[in-house]
Amino acid sequence: ESVTEDQNSLEFTLEGSKSSPVYNPAFVISNWQGGEVSLLMDGKEVPEGKSFRQGLEYQVDGTADLVVWVEMDKKKPVQFKFAD
Repeated sequence: ESVTEDQNSLEFTLEGSKSSPVYNPAFVISNWQGGEVSLLMDGKEVPEGKSFRQGLEYQVDGTADLVVWVEMDKKKPVQFKFAD
């Protein structure tokens, strides 16, 4: 698995399979420098709503953590890209 990150995006793949499916993953990205994000899964944009939720959680020191939840049940690798 590889992770690609620049100032405004984060890209990675979860290696799902029949024996280890990707099921409703949640992510917390600490010290996120941007605002809320758009989500691409396998190159397709996912609209925010019932199946894709997000928010920023602010810490006492003023930094923000991005919290993302995605509804899914995939039995194959899934590529994610969060972009500001």
